[in-house]
Amino acid sequence: MNKKLLIIPVVALTLFTFSTLVTNKVDAEEESSTHPLVQKLVDRFSLNEEEVKTVFEESRQEHQAQRQASYEANLDQAVEAGILTQDQKNALLEKKSELRADRGQFKDLSSEEKQEERELRQDQMQSWAESNGIDLEALHEFLGEHKENKPDGRGGGRGPRHF
Repeated sequence: MNKKLLIIPVVALTLFTFSTLVTNKVDAEEESSTHPLVQKLVDRFSLNEEEVKTVFEESRQEHQAQRQASYEANLDQAVEAGILTQDQKNALLEKKSELRADRGQFKDLSSEEKQEERELRQDQMQSWAESNGIDLEALHEFLGEHKENKPDGRGGGRGPRHF
């Protein structure tokens, strides 16, 4: 069998398997840097680095779009259930967009500084939600983000989200 024909399914399977793991790390890295997994694929299979980066970026964008669509669908359900108003939903979406745009400024911070910044942002988000009449606790419970709401008692593994 031709080696190149075997490489395509191997690369596709590898990308599928690791896309979720890589998504957050690729988001945090500068565009000029190369993720270690990308470099391993390039080295092992003699692939073009820019093409592999492009595939990873496409996968990251697809995954992000899926998460956003799911988040918006959950907010729509919260509006239908009376947990949020349409205006509150729109405000949450705008706030999430603002927070996403600010993410890159924390990449050079130490772990301790990042933790402090997360705690500060959580406090700010709580204040923002209160000033907009949004009960984050009710929203989190509605969205099933607390352990007690899961049938097996496990949480989502990411802690509570504040938007």
